[in-house]
Amino acid sequence: MTIVANIPIALENGAYVTNGKLKEQFSEFNPAKVTLMWDALSFRRMAVVEFEKNWIVFYCAISFEKSFELRCRGKTQWIESKKCDSSMYAWLAWKGDYHNSDDYVKMQFHHGDLKTISELQQEQEQKKNILLDNLTLEIDEKNKFLQSSGEQLMEMTYLLNQFKSALERKDSEMARLLEGH
Repeated sequence: MTIVANIPIALENGAYVTNGKLKEQFSEFNPAKVTLMWDALSFRRMAVVEFEKNWIVFYCAISFEKSFELRCRGKTQWIESKKCDSSMYAWLAWKGDYHNSDDYVKMQFHHGDLKTISELQQEQEQKKNILLDNLTLEIDEKNKFLQSSGEQLMEMTYLLNQFKSALERKDSEMARLLEGH
């Protein structure tokens, strides 16, 4: 998730408006959602740009932040500018932004939309472990089934061999009886 500050607005019909096309404007970075931040009175001239939660898109979020930093429009420059010029600024939201931000950004943290890299890695590790445990369980079940099937096959083979021996005995008895007549 990134924070975009100082979004340009214009006065139209006595109200301040933004062009509303920020998602299109940032499309090269594949944002999932752009949410304008409002308070009780008006538009705050800030937005939260959210990205999907995977490593490929994380690279897009980093690139988004770097594109602003390369133009000297990152978080540090936003703070130094005293918020009095007309340029847009953007940065990745970190835990410090939680403590120094408004309720919307805090709400994103509470809903689990913001995660640190270590939290994402831990989440992926947990998913991998669950998948591995499930696959191990499935393999164990299949091995038990194969072992049980093998035992049944051995039992059937034993019974068939006994039946075959009994038939051969009966056959030889019949042959002796027929020879005797």
